[in-house]
Amino acid sequence: MTTKLVSIIIPAFNADRFMKETLQGVSNQDYRDWELIVVEDGSTSSSEELLRLFSKKNPDHRIEYKFNVSNEGQAAARNTGIRLARGSYIALLDADDIWLPQYLSLSIRALNESNSDIVFSTVLLFEDISKEHLGFWGPSKEELKSFQASMATRNFITPSATVFQREVFEKLGLFDPDAGIQGTEDYDLFLRALTLDFKFSFLDRVLCNYRKNHPTAATSKMPVIRKRSCIVLERHIGKLKDIDDMTKKKLLANRFIQAGIENITSDVLYSRHAFGRARNLDRKNKKTLLASLISYLPSKIRLPLLGRLK
Repeated sequence: MTTKLVSIIIPAFNADRFMKETLQGVSNQDYRDWELIVVEDGSTSSSEELLRLFSKKNPDHRIEYKFNVSNEGQAAARNTGIRLARGSYIALLDADDIWLPQYLSLSIRALNESNSDIVFSTVLLFEDISKEHLGFWGPSKEELKSFQASMATRNFITPSATVFQREVFEKLGLFDPDAGIQGTEDYDLFLRALTLDFKFSFLDRVLCNYRKNHPTAATSKMPVIRKRSCIVLERHIGKLKDIDDMTKKKLLANRFIQAGIENITSDVLYSRHAFGRARNLDRKNKKTLLASLISYLPSKIRLPLLGRLK
């Protein structure tokens, strides 16, 4: 079988502690037609020496390292890598995640056999220090049946478990580097792809290990991520063709409720705003009025009550 080049894009920020494992996962791939582009995004520590050693061990592969003096954000770093890519496929990989050996071969096979634009798979979540398995992140069978509505409910696609046909970025554009959606730029891109009818395919395998609970992990910033996911969903939900207007309002209202609950301890004014938005979108949802009322109670009382609304 003739293979095509896949460009692996790794944005890195102070990731030298994780990079050795991540690079080993790349080196272990049984799909051998790959190039690697690492964009070091304003780090105070550097992965350059690791890349130099990695390059010596993998002389048959193009390996490119670019260092940004200032931190431009993950979206901009990914975009830099994509612009430098030469491959027919683009595979995203965060600097703290680890691929299993068959990740590329099975993903690219699924991409081509399904004639899809984007393929994604489930990830295994593991704790940074103890390596304890924390569960899985991916879609259920029911979510796949109503794909657009499910993606409006939660983003179950992990960038490190996603491979794209190169043409997706040529037609869709790159990641949005807007600081106001930083940390949710992947969700923005996936929703944009859905509005333009790009075809997604799900590979029902666990081929990527996703590291959690370290200071630079996106999952450590969940209150902010919840806020920004509301911004992203509000941008695009109106263009999703498979969801009726009433359902769109309900889904967006639920997103605002989640964001309000997540931010109640750190930004109560935002939470009240979010509950108000939810109330305006879906007045039949009893949660919206109840959450808004609870937000005005003393913190010791409101926290357990709001927890019941999740």
